[in-house]
Amino acid sequence: MDLREYQLKLLQMAKDFAQMCDENGLKYYLGGGACLGAIRHRGFIPWDDDIDIVLPRKDYDRLPELVREKMPEKYELYFRENAQIFQLLDKSCPITMVNDNMTMGQGNTFHMFIDLFPLDGCPAEESKRKKLLKKIKHERFFFKLGYVQYCYAGGNHSRFENMVIRVAKKLHLERIFKKKTAKHAKKLASLYRKYDYETSDWAMASYGIYGIKDTFPKEVVGEGTMVPFEDTSFRVFSDADRYLTQIYGDYMTPRKIDGKAHIAEE
Repeated sequence: MDLREYQLKLLQMAKDFAQMCDENGLKYYLGGGACLGAIRHRGFIPWDDDIDIVLPRKDYDRLPELVREKMPEKYELYFRENAQIFQLLDKSCPITMVNDNMTMGQGNTFHMFIDLFPLDGCPAEESKRKKLLKKIKHERFFFKLGYVQYCYAGGNHSRFENMVIRVAKKLHLERIFKKKTAKHAKKLASLYRKYDYETSDWAMASYGIYGIKDTFPKEVVGEGTMVPFEDTSFRVFSDADRYLTQIYGDYMTPRKIDGKAHIAEE
């Protein structure tokens, strides 16, 4: 299928998921590039091929039961172990990866998916937020080494971390690191949930890649506001401008990222 066909199938998945959330009292918000697309393009970023949705932790934890009981049978909630997040799969729509930058493997076949991310609480004091994020980054790095065959050097890794990734991949050390992934996953879960979202004044996109930029006052999230997206509307953060500025800077100026496409064929 071509990109536009893929986008429209994703759109239907998002509509079905949003309807399930609304009917069962779950709060959801478009995150990342989906939020950016909604604000800047009133739909998908023209070259984008994914939708990210974020939910407060208490709603996120209800997803396994609700997706199983309330959504059509073609949908399945999948726990992506190497990223420690849920994905909503459409089992009726297999896809083939055209690159490996999604830590899934070029040429492998999967089902169409939407990434689902939790929102957790975090301290209002910046120094405490930075301390928490430093611990999370440390644990997440060693956790990911158990899946080092899917890691890539660069991004927000330090020079030392990039060196470890290159050496571990070259020597195929994932089996050694894999022995401790459960321990690191447990520590990560504890860190993510350390501050209750409902009682915190600040929120944290727990699995975000932007560090301190992925934290913001709870009023930025708020109750959310509905914005046009293609032929429908979805909810974004109440202060989407602050959120997007914090993550992307001048977000109204398009910057195409090459090599992002996930899919090759149905």
